[in-house]
Amino acid sequence: MTVQPKRRPLRFGAPRGSRPVIAGHAQLTGRTQVASFTRYADAKGTVDLLAHTRFPVHRLALVGGDLKLVTDTDGGVTTARAATLGACGGLWIGALMVLFAFVVDRPTIGELLVHVSWGLPLGALFGAALGLTAYAVLSGARDLTSRRHLVATRHELHVDTEIAAPAWRLLLKLHPSGMTLVDRVPAEVVVLPTELVLIETFEPAEPPPEACPEASPEPPSRAEPRIAVQPPLRPVELPASAI
Repeated sequence: MTVQPKRRPLRFGAPRGSRPVIAGHAQLTGRTQVASFTRYADAKGTVDLLAHTRFPVHRLALVGGDLKLVTDTDGGVTTARAATLGACGGLWIGALMVLFAFVVDRPTIGELLVHVSWGLPLGALFGAALGLTAYAVLSGARDLTSRRHLVATRHELHVDTEIAAPAWRLLLKLHPSGMTLVDRVPAEVVVLPTELVLIETFEPAEPPPEACPEASPEPPSRAEPRIAVQPPLRPVELPASAI
């Protein structure tokens, strides 16, 4: 006995509280929304699934909506942390100075070690001083370090209007996870030919009734010989003197 996995019900319509993306501002003129997703991973998986079916994925776009600004706090900034971060940045400056001296002067191995021995500590010292100075100036206003990034809570799948209806039916058949289809099937778009060719036809004019030839009898199937008919002979009377 085989147990088939339960299939999730297909959802239609937009989630509650979501607002549609304005096509004009998002540069989506000529495209139609066919589905939406809550998670970006589901939207990306659907695009990969369409690519495996040889769907023209270059004619679709994923648009993020309901953006939120998320700030992640790393922690407080102390004097030691400011000096450490500055020293790490200064090491790169010292390494760049050593590399510049190596390219210009072409020193030997011994001279290169000397450059490294004073270049890296000098760069670290300069960076630490710069970090402590910045911390002293900005102390109180920048006591916390944070990172900011935008997060989309809804991802819309937009397809070219010409193939929106076939894409909707294909998604209905594939039924990927986390997808919410639009309520109605997009309207079919019939592409008319761009070039029109005018073809004129001319019909022969009908002859006038008087010019129509009369119906001739059908020719005989075989040629019949013609017999010449001679007139009957009449008796000729001769005069008595001629006898």
